[in-house]
Amino acid sequence: MTKILFILSFLLFNTVTNAQTIPNVKMVSKSFISGMGEAKDTIYVSTANTSTSDYWTTVDENGKFKINFTTNLTVGNPIKVWSEKNDVISLEISTLVQTDDQIIALLQAPTKTDPPALVNKLKKENYDLRNTKLWYTAKIITTNFTIPMARFNLVKDNATKKGDILLFSSIGAGVGVTGGRMQVIRDNQGNIVSEEFSNSLGIFAGFLFSAGSGEESKNVFAPTLSLCFLDFQLGIGRELGDITPTQRRTFYTLAYSIPLYKLVTKGYRIISWGDPYHSE
Repeated sequence: MTKILFILSFLLFNTVTNAQTIPNVKMVSKSFISGMGEAKDTIYVSTANTSTSDYWTTVDENGKFKINFTTNLTVGNPIKVWSEKNDVISLEISTLVQTDDQIIALLQAPTKTDPPALVNKLKKENYDLRNTKLWYTAKIITTNFTIPMARFNLVKDNATKKGDILLFSSIGAGVGVTGGRMQVIRDNQGNIVSEEFSNSLGIFAGFLFSAGSGEESKNVFAPTLSLCFLDFQLGIGRELGDITPTQRRTFYTLAYSIPLYKLVTKGYRIISWGDPYHSE
């Protein structure tokens, strides 16, 4: 019985909330509010954060609206916004009056867009992305830093062993293509507020290098090709720097990778997106 009531409540909630488009507020300054909505909808604003409006306007043919306030509002104060069409009223949304610096940051910030597959899914299934956390597969190109854990140098003219193991003899960097999952979080207006990529499997081309001085030091400069699983890399390289008389130039390496996207925001370029496979 409880499950049936839950399902009926869910269907009723969807029917009510989908009956009228909720306005998409872009900016709320001390002197105006602007955003997007469905053409010809009436937008209502309560600067007192109540259910009684003191400003209203009509969404234009391009789906945009703007209301200029007669008196400046106080930064940080909440206001309520909702829309109405054919006597059907949307849910009220609450937003805060923003500072001038926040407005400038919004105007200068690059626009985040949904992947084509997600847009198609949204249109096809009328999926509501507001207040959601989605995971879906993605393929990206990125750069990374590598810290070798071990390097196996092959040797020649030695019947008793195949090679020598060196630890932490150099550092490296590279570029490659990797696949994994992308986590996307959206706010109550459906705007993307966070993207986070987690690597699964990739391939990277790069190099290892180090330099030293003294009688026993040697210079390392070696192009490598590595297979990356999570953040561990197993690769093969060819030494172009100093080698011993019995050492072969080909070697193997086990390294830990630090992708650029873990150090800076958006440190990657997306090649392709997959369909969402999990949500919260």
